[in-house]
Amino acid sequence: MTDETDSGWSDEVVAHVRRLWGDQLRPIDPRRIHPDLSAATRRYLTDVGLPDFEPSWGFECTLDRTDQILARDGRDYVVVGGIWGTTLLYGIDIRTDQVFCVNPRDLGEEPELMNTTVALWVLSAGVIERQIMSQTGDMEPESAEALVEGVRQVLTAMDPAAMRYQRGRNWHGYLNSFEE
Repeated sequence: MTDETDSGWSDEVVAHVRRLWGDQLRPIDPRRIHPDLSAATRRYLTDVGLPDFEPSWGFECTLDRTDQILARDGRDYVVVGGIWGTTLLYGIDIRTDQVFCVNPRDLGEEPELMNTTVALWVLSAGVIERQIMSQTGDMEPESAEALVEGVRQVLTAMDPAAMRYQRGRNWHGYLNSFEE
């Protein structure tokens, strides 16, 4: 499990999440959060919550499944989101607090690390939503590439451990698709 003193739980991260998502954040009822999640994750979900917004780029949060387990390859994940129009889900690994992209229907695809905490996962989605999605269609290709590279650097600075993985369904995959 992630240590609560880890920067992924810092007041700075939480403040940034609140700035990015504002009134779209929906705290989760404590009775609707799986009891096996860590105290830090439970506190974040009840105090800050997940964003409730209309997805425009495939990413979406699932506010009503935080009490459910998705079992995969001997690990248990609590579902917090998905990729619209696919079978891919985002889940918090109960043992580590890390958020993974999991395909429950294709056992050949390994779960892929997205972020080291749910707070950083929500923050990463907010950075993409506010810095890239708000600009799409209004930019020249060179400007778009520079914007995406800037976001990639921000995400790497926020969560370097998660951004080391570059197989395709994580934030690198999203960023690569925005460059195409």
